[in-house]
Amino acid sequence: MDASAVRHDTVGNPVALGVLDWVESQVPPGVRITGQGGEMARGSYHMGQQQHDAPNTELVDRLARWWFVTNDATTADALVPDFAASARDDATAAIRRAFEGYHTDWLTAIDEFFLQERVHRWVGINFTGACLDRMIVGPYLDPRFLALARSVAPTSRSGSGYSARVLERLDPWLANARLATGVRPKHLPRRYVPKQLAEYSIRKYAQRGMEKVYQFARGKAATAVGTPVLADLVIRHWREQPKLVEPVLRSGFVREDWLAGLLSGEYGTDAATVGFLANLAVVERQSVPA
Repeated sequence: MDASAVRHDTVGNPVALGVLDWVESQVPPGVRITGQGGEMARGSYHMGQQQHDAPNTELVDRLARWWFVTNDATTADALVPDFAASARDDATAAIRRAFEGYHTDWLTAIDEFFLQERVHRWVGINFTGACLDRMIVGPYLDPRFLALARSVAPTSRSGSGYSARVLERLDPWLANARLATGVRPKHLPRRYVPKQLAEYSIRKYAQRGMEKVYQFARGKAATAVGTPVLADLVIRHWREQPKLVEPVLRSGFVREDWLAGLLSGEYGTDAATVGFLANLAVVERQSVPA
């Protein structure tokens, strides 16, 4: 876990990134072709998102609550209350500042935020470490592709409609193949298909909607495959070797009584919190003079 944290400069979740590192270590070195950045053409706005003339505080804060301060969030129970509150406020303020720089409509602002902020802070973290071992090709980050995507109105791209029309022209057979969601690309979305159902069958849409509502209500996010298992293994190791994680207490961010309960086996925690603790432990150990 420490190796994953150091490899990714302690700025990503070393649990999720550690799983990916392990998987790639089992595959012979070669080219990784990534689809990151494709959201610009697919119009990946969350369900129910509507167009507005410009970003405003209410829209930005709602997006922050729904997505950025929920996904991969450290459990507040682990944190000193003042820090937990200030961290959420600081994150929301940073997101507001970013959107203030987008002098455009709301959906285009979301596109730009995802590309300029999310991609290089999330995808870039992984690519920076992975490119040491293999070549990474990102065709959807090519300026020519981005220029094409930006030339199409967000309302046309929404629900993968623009991408589906392009696919129909390039490969009609593939456009008729069912996706994992149960929808055929050629049906994405038409005038007679509601945007909310664009990327899902009715059953899948209802299921996805309930998952998002449940996630938002609990303040938890779905985790990547393999991360809960690895997080559990890390917790077990910490319980056998508590000195590995105890340096986090020097930061003043983590509650001592909560950490004691975790190490005693009184309760567990999620992968996001394990990743935060692992990063913090590495930072604190590195900050101690040799």
